[in-house]
Amino acid sequence: MKKESMLSFPRIFLKKIAHMFHDRVQKALYGKPLNGYEIEMGTRIPPYSSPVDDFVNCAFKYEETQGHFHPAYHEYRFKRLKKLLTIFPPEYFPGKKVLELGSGIGYIGAFLADLGADVLALEGRVSNINFAKLRYRNLPTFNPVLFDLDNDFTHFGRFDLIVNFGYLETVSSIEDTLNCCTQMTDNILVETLVCDSEDPDKVIHEHMGNVGIDHPLNVQYSLRPSPLYIEKYFKKHDWVVSRHFSADLNTSIHKYDWEHRNLDELTFGKKGPLLHRFWYFFKNTDNGSMDKQ
Repeated sequence: MKKESMLSFPRIFLKKIAHMFHDRVQKALYGKPLNGYEIEMGTRIPPYSSPVDDFVNCAFKYEETQGHFHPAYHEYRFKRLKKLLTIFPPEYFPGKKVLELGSGIGYIGAFLADLGADVLALEGRVSNINFAKLRYRNLPTFNPVLFDLDNDFTHFGRFDLIVNFGYLETVSSIEDTLNCCTQMTDNILVETLVCDSEDPDKVIHEHMGNVGIDHPLNVQYSLRPSPLYIEKYFKKHDWVVSRHFSADLNTSIHKYDWEHRNLDELTFGKKGPLLHRFWYFFKNTDNGSMDKQ
């Protein structure tokens, strides 16, 4: 144990140095600091490979402070996908039909398509859809479609799974959105911003513009329901609630494993991370089990 402890000290020291001198370490390793896209990919991207690849790279380079391109999204996407795979393992996806709502620039839906799923990704912003089409143009089972999800979307048909990550906070009506979802599948993953309240009827309207590429499309506010508001809806419709409020989802700006203090706050402390919750909801069948076949 002593030898192992002695060996771990240099690793800890180097990790701290890398954190303190982030750009300098990247420059030493790669010749210059990585941009947002390269950080996400974990490697230096050649300056030119094709016109489309160059465009994708430039988006992360020049818009890395904007919405989905911000470096904070990298860890956020990774941790939600890691949790998703504990519920639905990789072998679940080949041949399955998956609907992603509010797909942004397409990373999560494309990941599931790469696992073998047939993914329809609905997104309301043209710039996001165009980027997803370009970046994942070689994934034939990934289909990004421009659609305003404040409208009824049940005509897209039935799906084995609906992924609703970071989308409910941008809709005009939570109930209308969930009404569509529950008609289209027996399995729904929901991850959303919430407020610190145990009132099952509480929904806070947080003022927010609709200019940003990850902001609400049609309204000037973001909906922050209480967690029990979401659960109340599904229980009323006889769905099973499976909570995943665990620390492994946390990032520096997102917190899932918090305890209620009923202060109607949207952050963990005055300047702390945003309050989130993550659920898996599935339709209550005769044998009381979820259908993952």
